[in-house]
Amino acid sequence: MPSVRVLVDLQALQTHSKNRGIGRYTKDLLLALVPQLEAQGAEVVVFADAQLPAPEWPLSSVTLFDPGDFAKNSPESTLVLETFLRVQRADWVFVPSPVDEGVTVDFSKLPTLVATICYDLIPLIFAERYLPNPIDRASYDAAIATIRTADQVFGISEATCADTVRLLNRAPATVHNIAAGTSAFFRPLSEGERAHGSKTLHTQFGLEPEGFVLYTGGDEWRKNMDGLIRGFARLSATRKNALKLVIACRLRPEVITELTEVARKEGIVERLVLTNFVSDETLRALYGLCALFTFPSRYEGFGLPIIEALGCGAAVCAADNSSLRELVTDPAHRYDPESPQSIADCLERLLADPVQLKKLRAEAPMRAAGWSWETSARRVAEVLLATSENPPVFSVAATRLALPSIAHVSPLPPSRSGIADYSAELLPHLHRHLPLTSFPHDGTPALERHHLIVRQLGNSEVHGPMYAELKRIAGITVLHDYGLGSMLHFISQNRPEWGVRFADELRHHGGAALASEVQAKLTRGAWQLGELGEHGVFVNRRIFTRSLGVIVHSEWAKNQAQREHGDLCPVTVIPHQMALPEQRPPHGLRARLDVPEDALLIVAPGFLAETKRSVPLLEAFARLHAQHPQSYLVYVGSAEFFPGGSLDSEIQKRGLEKSVRVTGYVPLETLEDYLRAADIGMVLRYPFGGETSGSVLRLLAHGTPLIVTEIGSFGELPEDVALRICPPTQGDEVGELVAALSSLANDASKRHAMGTAAQEWIARTCAPDTCARQYAAFVDDVLAQPETLQKLAADAAARAVAERGNASEQLWERLRSALG
Repeated sequence: MPSVRVLVDLQALQTHSKNRGIGRYTKDLLLALVPQLEAQGAEVVVFADAQLPAPEWPLSSVTLFDPGDFAKNSPESTLVLETFLRVQRADWVFVPSPVDEGVTVDFSKLPTLVATICYDLIPLIFAERYLPNPIDRASYDAAIATIRTADQVFGISEATCADTVRLLNRAPATVHNIAAGTSAFFRPLSEGERAHGSKTLHTQFGLEPEGFVLYTGGDEWRKNMDGLIRGFARLSATRKNALKLVIACRLRPEVITELTEVARKEGIVERLVLTNFVSDETLRALYGLCALFTFPSRYEGFGLPIIEALGCGAAVCAADNSSLRELVTDPAHRYDPESPQSIADCLERLLADPVQLKKLRAEAPMRAAGWSWETSARRVAEVLLATSENPPVFSVAATRLALPSIAHVSPLPPSRSGIADYSAELLPHLHRHLPLTSFPHDGTPALERHHLIVRQLGNSEVHGPMYAELKRIAGITVLHDYGLGSMLHFISQNRPEWGVRFADELRHHGGAALASEVQAKLTRGAWQLGELGEHGVFVNRRIFTRSLGVIVHSEWAKNQAQREHGDLCPVTVIPHQMALPEQRPPHGLRARLDVPEDALLIVAPGFLAETKRSVPLLEAFARLHAQHPQSYLVYVGSAEFFPGGSLDSEIQKRGLEKSVRVTGYVPLETLEDYLRAADIGMVLRYPFGGETSGSVLRLLAHGTPLIVTEIGSFGELPEDVALRICPPTQGDEVGELVAALSSLANDASKRHAMGTAAQEWIARTCAPDTCARQYAAFVDDVLAQPETLQKLAADAAARAVAERGNASEQLWERLRSALG
């Protein structure tokens, strides 16, 4: 099982958050989580901003990204971080503090799984106070974007998880309660510590052991400190005069003024102690020596001070809302935070019962032990390591990459394309080995989120959008036709909006001189587009400079690529997939096709064209027909690309109207019927443009003896499954066709032997699941290359810069650094 690679964002330990609850939560959780992940075989990389103070992180080295002098969360610094993350080969990016002052990115663009923590959504719950205008709302929506879009969200309480599902419309299965823990530092005071703490508190604040009620937390409105002061003021005179109210946290000057004024109005200003910021050591002493700890917050994501207080052996009461109900489970120890009298009644009830207080203090550390960072970390690790019942991670074969999906882009039926049929038949097998999402070929949105794109590309205009897109986003290209000149010329002339110019592609392929020569010869008619391959001009270099890897279907194509393009990218041969038919032709098939039962049926599948040698085949058939009047020839395909758009005049010239048929385009099911019924199959080609012929394999799969032109990849077919005839430039093409047809027409046993050998070869070489496994292996090989992620990250950065319109040299320098 490949190890999972997790990137962990440490910026919360660098910004102002490091001194707040979120910073403490992040550090304590990560100190427990990272060892757990590593103990289970995960690879953990923690990263931080090189421009911020170094994080206090004792466990491992920290990998730095450097946004330079760009402002935090400026488009420039965001792009630098995004580029850095793209090259890290991560299964997960874990962002413990998504609403932070550090640099962040739109994680939905990244081809990796993202997990984050939701501490609370209090600004949404109290939107009238926290988000009073559209600007504030928009700013907050941007801040919580990671929580909205992350693949998995960890809530710090059941209440926060419920809020996340309800307010952000998230699926419950993607939101997990990990609660929180408390540091081992917050433990009961020893006798010596108690004596030292008592002295410290008396000296600094005039406090006596168990002579004060304590609150610690933040100083904002929802913490309800003014409500606590009003509640304390309503205690009985005896109780109030015997105790002080201590508010121990950093307070802004205006808050100190406000709270002091409230206490003055309530007549308890002399009983109020505002410590401002205190050290952890002093806070522990306060927890351990207070008469009662109370937490009057109007709403919390968790309420960590309660667990800290319990850990130190304090009796606790709290407001009756949100996550506080999970921490203070006895309703008698909770109160209505909006009612000063309710607060006073709860405090009075507990303070008046010293036996109960003693019992609560004795039980407190055990209760606190129910919340531990090890437990929280284990819940996170279960998700990141996919050990839960519904693992969120896909693994790609033997790589370490866990991908949301690989995008498979191809024409699909009903598109009139052999590649559409190929993809439709192969996809079910690919899905068994790769986490694919299939997309259409004609304009595909949101491909950037997929870690890898596999494109099925051929030499017809239907593939134009994919070629244009390849210039923007690299991927693996399955090159069905080695030569692409016809497609590129067509879309250059007819689809200028795709941004592909034939002249540019010629220059990229072979330089300015070759481009000028080819265009000149095409213009004066010395060359034809379909003959470019004959002259060694396949116009395909862009495929090899822009692809992460290329799949071809023949050794001929691989050797040609290596001769022309060297090692621009990995190239492998995966045979064109083809499954054996499930059964032999049913009775009455020929009658349905309107072909005589006793006819020697010769089938030539594919569209008619000069390059398919349609007329030489017709001439050879005419000579065969004179010797075998029962022979019958069917061209199964469209004649729209044939000169004049029809073969009728050539058929009539030879008087073969009753024995030759051109079907026009037929659906795959009808094509299969003709192939099942055929006695001999014909697939001819000249000149050869490097194309792959699915028709060859379909005929062989049906056990049909085959005649092919000995050219290019056709020459790789075994001699016992196909008879080969010479190209027209190397001999008597028609004469060899007549001889080959006659040898099969006159020898049924030879046809049978060749058909048997053909099916055995197909089963051995072209089985769809075998080919799908080879796809998966090649995907692994490509993704294992360090250059792959660098190229993808560079592509993404270039697209972002292009959208901006320009980039400074400083930005390019930072991007190059991020790319490594």
